[in-house]
Amino acid sequence: MSEVNWDVFKFLLDVVWKVGTVAVLVWMALRQKSAVNSTAIKEVKEEVDLLKTDVTVIKTQLANAPNHDDLKELSHEMRALTASVSKQTAAMSGIVADVGAMKNTVNLLHKHHIGN
Repeated sequence: MSEVNWDVFKFLLDVVWKVGTVAVLVWMALRQKSAVNSTAIKEVKEEVDLLKTDVTVIKTQLANAPNHDDLKELSHEMRALTASVSKQTAAMSGIVADVGAMKNTVNLLHKHHIGN
């Protein structure tokens, strides 16, 4: 039988041990990086989901918002309302003047009737 060279065996065992340790460290670093990336991806996905919800709400609001034709129609209605209010104001001014004249007439009649 041949004799085992223990120095070579120790050297090979030491090399295997060091290579294995480096391999485990590299594997752990990659796994940790993968976990960090996975967490970051989840956070980005959640933020994108929130943004999708916000965009959906904005689209709904824009769809229900008045357009140029609606605003033009509203402007015409406001002009018509303003004209109607102006006419009513003019009519009320005439009524106020008539009431003032009637008040003067009643005062004169009252004065004349009491004075006689």
